[in-house]
Amino acid sequence: QRQMCIRDRYYAMVRHRNPEAAGPNTNYDLSIETGFCALDGGDAGNGNNGPADAGSLSPNGASQTYNFCADPLSGSFGDQDWLRFPATAGGFYRISTSSLGLNSDTVLRLYDRDGSTLLGTNDDTGAGRSATIVFTPTVSGDYFVRVTQFNSNVFGGGSEYTVQLQEDIPPTPTPTATPTPSPTPTPTPIPTVD
Repeated sequence: QRQMCIRDRYYAMVRHRNPEAAGPNTNYDLSIETGFCALDGGDAGNGNNGPADAGSLSPNGASQTYNFCADPLSGSFGDQDWLRFPATAGGFYRISTSSLGLNSDTVLRLYDRDGSTLLGTNDDTGAGRSATIVFTPTVSGDYFVRVTQFNSNVFGGGSEYTVQLQEDIPPTPTPTATPTPSPTPTPTPIPTVD
């Protein structure tokens, strides 16, 4: 059994183990399966291939493991993993991929709350082929991350990666009381004698 990870044309040759074997009793069955690789948790069910079905990414939660599989509807499209995360205005967010498989090269894209306005992109800023985006939102809400493979024709075995979201929200400053000004005495006019 062999898993091909690059989209291309492959050929199979079948030989009997005995080169002199021939005749009616040398039948065999050949099975070649075209597959898209083992689906990760996000690709099961409706998948996570767009903002509408994005999985959740919890701030400061455990890293989540995904892999790249070919899109069963369009193999040339490749896989994309969409994740949604809550963000607080003024907070500091770091989205990063790590633990990349031998065939994985992640690209991160950050989208605004509408799921279509691109706010930032990164490829290979992290260690090796990992990616990292640092983000400070000005408006609170749910934002989206799209993770794709640099080369969409590479998928399957060895294309796994993990993604994690780190959040740091600065403490709300304690309001300081404004001192009440002391009243200034009003000068009393002194009558003048003429």
